[in-house]
Amino acid sequence: PYTTLFRSFEYGLYFVIGKIIGLFTSVEDFAISFFQSKGPFLFIGRLTVTLFGSATVFITYLIGKDCFNRRTGLIAALFLSLAMGHVSSSQVVKADVPTTFFTMLSFYFTYKIYTSGRFKYYILAGVFAGLGMATKYYSVILLPTIFFAHLLYLRKANLSVFKNLINKSSVTVVIAFLFAFFIASPYNFLDPLGFKGTFIRPFSKLLDIGGKSTEAFLQATGVEVQNFVFLKSFGHYISVLTGPEGMGVIGIAALIGLIVLLIRLSPQNLIILSFPIVFIIIANKMNPFYSAPRHLNPIYPFMA
Repeated sequence: PYTTLFRSFEYGLYFVIGKIIGLFTSVEDFAISFFQSKGPFLFIGRLTVTLFGSATVFITYLIGKDCFNRRTGLIAALFLSLAMGHVSSSQVVKADVPTTFFTMLSFYFTYKIYTSGRFKYYILAGVFAGLGMATKYYSVILLPTIFFAHLLYLRKANLSVFKNLINKSSVTVVIAFLFAFFIASPYNFLDPLGFKGTFIRPFSKLLDIGGKSTEAFLQATGVEVQNFVFLKSFGHYISVLTGPEGMGVIGIAALIGLIVLLIRLSPQNLIILSFPIVFIIIANKMNPFYSAPRHLNPIYPFMA
């Protein structure tokens, strides 16, 4: 949505205001102004991304409060606001921060699926995951987390998993996800190249029987690794996460907290852990050794 809906809205609003005050006389004049001075366009884009980043801090607080308590929510929000990876990404006109916002908003309702099982939360979790997917593909990884929360809710409510795993609520999540994805980014469905790049190529890379896609990717990126590719790539991702441009010391503390959650295993801890763990596994499988601090934005709030 950021690359389509939001940009269309914010730059369209800039044009309308500019036309009213006499800054632009026509659409052509507006287009020419972009090449004459990109400053206003960059400022509008950066302001939008910064608002997404600030809103993500607030959503992180809400998640910490609901999953644990208010103090945990406040500390998590503080840690995220101090994480250099999140702060620096919130100043750049790219999709990583907006998609993180949609991811966290979807997760907020995903956790409510586990706590209450109300139908509206299935819809909201699916819709915001779909908007996140349309912004940047990270949010598709939320679908396993949503179904996992659904499964844990069924067990908590003493409902038959066999009879209710595929029911109206779980099917609605997928429909809401695809609907929001289509509305926000229809070219991924309608354009043959977009469809192939969105639905076919990623799954072929993920399956990657024989490791041919991984080998080709490493050659293209100039990385020379022959043995233990996944393990070494995992170490690379951790080094980026805990590096000064990622989360730094907060990232190291977060890894310790992750171990604590694994030791004190509970349904809520499993739900929280599910997204970052699956995210890192899929990222390692599809794009080994290809990680900049901004690429890890979707897991910074979970680590916080």
